[in-house]
Amino acid sequence: MRVKRFLILIFAGAWSFLCQAETPRFVALEFFGVHDLLGLSFDSRLAPDSRWGYKVGLGYGLGYRSEGLKLSPVAGFMRPEDAKSVVSLPVNVYYLLGGSCHFFESGVGFVPYYGRFVSESGFMGFPNTRVFDAFNYYGFLRAAYRYEGSRLLLSVGLDLPFQTPGSRFKQFLGIAPKLSIGYRF
Repeated sequence: MRVKRFLILIFAGAWSFLCQAETPRFVALEFFGVHDLLGLSFDSRLAPDSRWGYKVGLGYGLGYRSEGLKLSPVAGFMRPEDAKSVVSLPVNVYYLLGGSCHFFESGVGFVPYYGRFVSESGFMGFPNTRVFDAFNYYGFLRAAYRYEGSRLLLSVGLDLPFQTPGSRFKQFLGIAPKLSIGYRF
């Protein structure tokens, strides 16, 4: 009988936690910014009427040349190598300022990433190409306009990656435009 009561109590608590319909939760498709090229994220507020929230994501970037347009924060990697692919795990907290649907989103976050890099060098006409994998991280600030409708999330802004102590990320401060389109559940 005690086991049955305990299971009912656990089930009721879990159901209560999962059914907090008032707490805004979103799944979003992310373009550029700290998600590199394309990403997916989970976004939630800390409480139903809170302006504080958090976002956890997974991003992927394709290769780019170091002399090309740098929309990716990972282009700030310390060496003059080219990235072939990058997988990132952006995590941030934010605070919303504004009205019922239109907000200014200010946030701070941390991005660990894993990348495959190619180094091309040479000596006296003999080319030397080296492919290697590397793990690194950086911090970032976020400033964005955010629209929250009954089911739609739209966020457009800038991610500002910065050099983080202990990291090999050498870009002092960068600018990476971002776009998020999400669905509320």
